[in-house]
Amino acid sequence: MDGKERTLRTITFQDPDRIPLNLWVHEATRRKYGQALEELLKEFPQDIVRVFGPMDRVFYPEFYEPGFYKDHWGSTWQILLEGMSGEVKIPAIPEAELVRTYRVPIDLLKTEWKKGQDTVKRKIEASRRAGQFIVGGQVEIFQRMQFLRGTENLFYDLGEESEHLILLRNRVTEYFNHYIEYWIDLDVDGILFTDDWGSQKGLLISPHQWRRLFKPVYGDLFARIKSAGKFVFFHSDGYILDLYPDFGELGVDALNSQI
Repeated sequence: MDGKERTLRTITFQDPDRIPLNLWVHEATRRKYGQALEELLKEFPQDIVRVFGPMDRVFYPEFYEPGFYKDHWGSTWQILLEGMSGEVKIPAIPEAELVRTYRVPIDLLKTEWKKGQDTVKRKIEASRRAGQFIVGGQVEIFQRMQFLRGTENLFYDLGEESEHLILLRNRVTEYFNHYIEYWIDLDVDGILFTDDWGSQKGLLISPHQWRRLFKPVYGDLFARIKSAGKFVFFHSDGYILDLYPDFGELGVDALNSQI
């Protein structure tokens, strides 16, 4: 039984021979341990592999280099240590009224995919030869809204439920509607969503607000993915136990969280 079959049997409740293995290795870990880590991964082959592509943050090596980095959306990040993820210091939309004139980078998405699609396809082909279950992409609605507005600003927007908030949500969703089309056309088994909704003790917003503002958005995206025969994987840091029934209702196939 290879990794793909093992994973398919797991997420469809058909008794795999064992639990599928999927180790998420941070870039800083990879750079620190190098060959020793590679040997470990050879000893314990991964059943599930994540493949990232153009416009995904982790697709670009400069995202992990110390200093300041301006992403494709116009937000400026600061990275303090090599291999570590940074933090947005200058959001692309610092003032709420600027949401009206901001345009999500759909045209740039098309350009970047032309440049990077061969790299993505090579990674997919290698994972297929290894018999792995492939999860592609990095859809992030809530996190991208934070990166664009700045976290503090966005939570003020959420408190007011301003028209700017709804407009920003709609435009980010529009972008990801285009984005998932690229992944649907590729030979991947599932598509990954990464939105952190929890703190250590509870949700970052109320379940009621989440269900009104974000559940319908996820539902539409999930439905498109599943109608294309792909699985939906969702990662969220923090306590999100209150949303488990909603994710089940929406058809999420695998949920990675810490409760």
